Amino acid sequence: MVRLLLIISTAIFITFGCSVKKQTCNTNNLNKIFLAKKTENLKIKGTAYIKSKPILFLFKQDKLKLFTPFGKKLGEFDKNSIPEDLKFLKDLPISLEEILTAKIYKNNIANIACENNFTVLTKDKIKFYIKNSKIKFIKWQNYKIEYSYNFDKVKLIKLYNKDKILLKVYLK
Repeated sequence: MVRLLLIISTAIFITFGCSVKKQTCNTNNLNKIFLAKKTENLKIKGTAYIKSKPILFLFKQDKLKLFTPFGKKLGEFDKNSIPEDLKFLKDLPISLEEILTAKIYKNNIANIACENNFTVLTKDKIKFYIKNSKIKFIKWQNYKIEYSYNFDKVKLIKLYNKDKILLKVYLK
């Protein structure tokens, strides 16, 4: 009798206690990652490391201003007139604003799916991997952009080409 009870309780435990969880993703809170319209007075400061060289930057009104660590201005650029070291940014089909804010414009979204516990949004052949209402990384061709957060603010952005890191950006 005890053996039968033990076998039944073990079977119930194995059936219900160790069941495989279904893979799910949340599409309810995607509004937190969308930009409704062009943000006015957007100003983003930080330090970028390009080939281990620190460069201070200020992104304001679609213009990127680059400075040496000692404050000497290196130049002012938009996405169309970007320097040779940053030419890969010109090829990306999303704006610098979207990259630096980790938010995207809602237009041209082709697909929303689940993949490895991420909500995956596809837009212009770019895949945005979202978890907990935050973009964790972006994949496009050989490029990958990875985000690290401090609470709800983006603190670190890493850009890879295949497995080689091209750029690290620390935001203030």
